[in-house]
Formats: sequence, C-alpha cells, structure tokens
Amino acid sequence: MLEFSHIVYEIVVWLFLLYSAAVFIIYTWIGLYAYGAVFRYKHKNAFTDYSIIATNPNAPTFSLIAPAYNGNDDH
Repeated sequence: MLEFSHIVYEIVVWLFLLYSAAVFIIYTWIGLYAYGAVFRYKHKNAFTDYSIIATNPNAPTFSLIAPAYNGNDDH
C-alpha cells in the first residue's frame, strides 16, 4: 500500500510540474506577443502627438461611474 501511495504522489507531482510549465510557457508567449503588438502600434503611430488631441476642446469627454456601498443599516 505504501508503494501505491508513493506512485500516486509522484504522478501528482509530475502533473503539477507539467501544468506549471505549460502555464509559464503560455503566459510567456502571450507576453511576447503583446510586447510585439505594442511595439508595432507605437511604430505605426510614431508621428501622433496625443497631447494635442487630449487638450483639444472638441475632443470627446468621458465619465467614470463607480458603485458605492452605504454601510448604514438603519431601516
């Protein structure tokens, strides 16, 4: 019985190791892909001055609505 539990333990450890390696590889690939996308975007828009767009009075504005909780439970 001790040998069976040791085999199960080894299988679980290897599965965890493989899962961790797969997650690491996938997130690394996503990070490199995102870095390349940002680099390409910045290269295509190198001549855009966003400060002029942001200070333009005709530029659209935005609003931020945040939910709030009133902790008063006096009903």
